[in-house]
Amino acid sequence: MAAARISKLTTVGYATVFVVLMLALVVLVLSWHGYTRYSDFRTFQDAVAGEAVHGVAVDVAALVAEKARMVNVFADLHKPLLQRIATLPETRDDEFRTLSRLVAEFFPDYFAVTVIDSRGEPVIDDFEGLIGELCRSDIQSFHREGYAATRIHPNPFVYHFDVMAPWESGQHNGLLFVSFQADMLGTVVRRAQAPGHMLLLVDPSASNLIEVTADGARVNWDREDYRLQPHELRRVLHTAPVTGTRWELMDLYAPGLFAAQRERIWLQGVLVFSVFLLVSVGMLYLIRRTERRRALAEGYKDELVSVVSHELRTPLTSIMGSLGLVAGGASGKIDVKTRELIEIALSNTRRLNSIINDILDLRKIETGHMQFDMQSVPLMALVENALATNSSYAESMGVTYELVEALPGARVNADAHRIEQVMANLLSNAAKYGSQGDHIEVAVQRVPQDYLRVSVTDHGAGIPESFRNRVFRKFSQADTSSTRNIKGTGLGLSIVKAIIEEHNGQVGFVSEPGNTTTFYFDLPELSASSV
Repeated sequence: MAAARISKLTTVGYATVFVVLMLALVVLVLSWHGYTRYSDFRTFQDAVAGEAVHGVAVDVAALVAEKARMVNVFADLHKPLLQRIATLPETRDDEFRTLSRLVAEFFPDYFAVTVIDSRGEPVIDDFEGLIGELCRSDIQSFHREGYAATRIHPNPFVYHFDVMAPWESGQHNGLLFVSFQADMLGTVVRRAQAPGHMLLLVDPSASNLIEVTADGARVNWDREDYRLQPHELRRVLHTAPVTGTRWELMDLYAPGLFAAQRERIWLQGVLVFSVFLLVSVGMLYLIRRTERRRALAEGYKDELVSVVSHELRTPLTSIMGSLGLVAGGASGKIDVKTRELIEIALSNTRRLNSIINDILDLRKIETGHMQFDMQSVPLMALVENALATNSSYAESMGVTYELVEALPGARVNADAHRIEQVMANLLSNAAKYGSQGDHIEVAVQRVPQDYLRVSVTDHGAGIPESFRNRVFRKFSQADTSSTRNIKGTGLGLSIVKAIIEEHNGQVGFVSEPGNTTTFYFDLPELSASSV
């Protein structure tokens, strides 16, 4: 009955539990998948940023170094011209026009040129006198130290960066100062900038001042403050210094880059979960509808079985009583042939009554309506009483029962009537399926884990291998042909199994085809303190 109750609970709740577990599993899988996708996305974007930053830093450093090399080459080629500009004021304008023409031919992308004398002061320039403080500061640094880190200089006309090269001719020396448009650096940045990223040349020494963007000089970028704000610095993925300059190349991811990816992953997860949810709800609905129909059909079946069984039992009882009276001579003497026919009818009526009782017992077990009067009882008394009660049946089948092993004093918590019913089933089966004139052995033993085992062993043909997994199923029989020699419904062993499981025990069998078959049941032994 316990097994039937568990089965009923499982049948009723299985669909809901399965759907909940499946949806929970889907949530876990989608969460893990989403986390993995998001981590991979961050890793990919980080790799893109790292490659771009280091690549552009190298390219910008190489561009500035190449400009410096070319300015040095140009200064070396035109030292006499530079000397005349620096030392001969009367021809300076003409010479400077010549210098400007030559610089334009040598540097098509230059912005302005200036000649610096030996004191570090500009002698002439084409800035129209608009040499800013940053330019003068870099000139003085280069004049004193022979080096000035490149940076962007603002100018009303063009933002630019300066490259200087020393020259020396005779007793005179100075610097050639050439400015280049900062927008050319923006071209280098723009070529490597990936979607969702911003590459910036920044001067960290000037409070993270933006110098160059993918649009060119910072003046091309419309904003009020060109210093990176704290919220922008938090979006920096990678940085790399640019050799020979004040700059540091930074990669900032776009504000919505990762948020958009999270949203895409979340929406896709919700979509997938919604599909699973709809399928699960539909499946749950179908299962529950099928379960309702099954329960309704089961109710009809129970009602039918109950009505038919009870309607049959009343006339059967009357028939058995009447046949018994006739067979006993209550209606007068009957001849031998008539008596034989009455005995056959009486035997089959009793068999039909037994089948009805089995069906009713099985339904009671399955529905949980069978009552059990559990008490502490001596197991040997139950076994011995069952042997005595079934001895006449053994004689009719031409076999004998023998108690070959006993455990005096052993007690169990059981319903005595139901255990005797179990014994009757096992003993009658052994008598039916044993060999002709079989000596059926009954044993009571103590087995591990404080259990008592009652076993019944016959010496018949045994149980076929193909039938062993169906032995305890309802209506199962090894020989189901209409001509089989042994009659039965196949309910007895299923009832045995249900009764023993209600006693917190277990049943089993061991069969050697052509030799022996042993059916047994185990019940928990009551300790002396429990009696």
